[in-house]
Amino acid sequence: AGPEKERGPSLVLQPAAKTETDEVFCDAL
Repeated sequence: AGPEKERGPSLVLQPAAKTETDEVFCDAL
């Protein structure tokens, strides 16, 4: 989750992208 926090500004502009990334990350696990 560290790297995702570093992209804070990007996540604010694209909240949907964060959700998709989280889903893909969970699927990878």
